[in-house]
Amino acid sequence: FANSPYFNVYSVVIFGPWYKWLAQSMAAQSKGWDDDDMFQCEFDKYTDSKGEYPWRLDMPGIQLKAGAMPSFIAFFKVVVQLLSLLSFAAYGDYGPYRKKILMVLTWIACIFIFLNICVVSPNMLWLASLSHVVAGICFVLVMGYYNAYLPILIENYPLASQDDTQTRDKFTDTASMKGMLAGQAGGLLLQLVVFVLLLLSECDPCKEQCSTFNIFFWPALCMSLVGVWWAGFSAYTFRVLGDRPGP
Repeated sequence: FANSPYFNVYSVVIFGPWYKWLAQSMAAQSKGWDDDDMFQCEFDKYTDSKGEYPWRLDMPGIQLKAGAMPSFIAFFKVVVQLLSLLSFAAYGDYGPYRKKILMVLTWIACIFIFLNICVVSPNMLWLASLSHVVAGICFVLVMGYYNAYLPILIENYPLASQDDTQTRDKFTDTASMKGMLAGQAGGLLLQLVVFVLLLLSECDPCKEQCSTFNIFFWPALCMSLVGVWWAGFSAYTFRVLGDRPGP
């Protein structure tokens, strides 16, 4: 329930389009575009004097198109996530630091997700990139540490006999299903909140003149709410969760 909005709201729904807008605006500004040029209602007018679309512009300093930046940062994040899982996931099953590392990773992820609220101009693209990668690393590790608690919960369930593997498997499946259901419910609830917030507040260039701040602030605010949500519900979880050191 606590961290599912990372996937359902932050990573999948908002970050991709928002990050592409940031990259396009950064590339366009480096070519001398102003807000009137960048934020057009009609796509066919969304070009510079040479007829170049912003997603086809090169990012300043690197030979990479602005439209390719979301794919690039997603690929880089996945590679680093894989290396992090191979390096640190085992601490969820071994050693005395299961809960401590889970807490540290959660707070780091929440802080970096919340920092997206500072990204209100294309010049802050670096912060959006850093936050996405760091939060992504913490998220996959946190999921591993969450799953490390499931066998312990089943072992301590009063009706789960050590010898009755069929009953234990049934309890494991039921607990996992309820956890997934709670997670999807949390993600859907925050999605509804974000939808209403964007519907009421987001600037529409077809209806009014939009500045760079108005375009980027409201999606950034919605993403920062994911960090607040995750931190708030995790605080209660950590208060009642035992250390449960591994072998």
